Amino acid sequence: MHLSIKSLVLLALSVISVAGSPITFAGKRGILFDWLSHDYSKFFVGSQKVTFGSDWHATRDETGAILEGVFKFISTLIVDQNLRNDKWLGTVGPLIDSGDVKTVFASNEPDNAGQANLSPQDAAKVYKQYMMPLKGRGAGLATPAVTNGVGSAGLNYLETFLTFCQDCEFDLINVHHYVPRSDCTVDIAITALKNYIDKDIPAVQAKHPQLQGIPICIGEFWLLDASDSEGAEYLRKILPWLDNHPNVACYQAFGGLWEGKFVNQAGNGLTESGSVYRDY
Repeated sequence: MHLSIKSLVLLALSVISVAGSPITFAGKRGILFDWLSHDYSKFFVGSQKVTFGSDWHATRDETGAILEGVFKFISTLIVDQNLRNDKWLGTVGPLIDSGDVKTVFASNEPDNAGQANLSPQDAAKVYKQYMMPLKGRGAGLATPAVTNGVGSAGLNYLETFLTFCQDCEFDLINVHHYVPRSDCTVDIAITALKNYIDKDIPAVQAKHPQLQGIPICIGEFWLLDASDSEGAEYLRKILPWLDNHPNVACYQAFGGLWEGKFVNQAGNGLTESGSVYRDY
């Protein structure tokens, strides 16, 4: 593909490399997929914005869906009810060595009973056993991905986790942010996400040296139950802000590679919001 001088400059500026860590993204934007995503990542091939994907598993082909080879992959740690994953290090280590995986996510929403569902103490045990051995292998390590829940969930959960993981090291703060369309307008949802990134997370970082000086990855975010046109509006307004934010290393909108989300119901192209996410 021929790139102009301007395009080359913009591409160079989009590569994020954090001092002291191996985090490198040729662009901040990723796509979420699972077993229902078939070969839909093909619709994002050629995008100069979308450069990686993740599927809540260790490997890109674990769900049976296809993530095209032009996209890097983020491995995600899953453990069984005994807090074990005996295949993890032997699987992810070679992926890091090959260069396919440059970032690794820890437990997915351990503060959510419907997801990893781990106590902060167990999440710390899992991180020490399965994430810390990957330190220095050439991939950035993310904190467990917490929700934006309240009470003992969300950032409060992350702070409790840190009390059990004081000798742990991180390269990314991984967070999720959802707000329901029924509770707010598009603009209010955008303000909520901006405040989360610019106020709430920095307040936590200020109290914990382990988190200071490292960037944020918004592993999942979305305006829940928004129409396609509302989703497109939401993205047009928030994507430039995310792309230009110095402390946001990566993000993945939960529109995802699913029919009726970023992919149309026929499965033969992108919706309006999907097209915006691909190129805007």
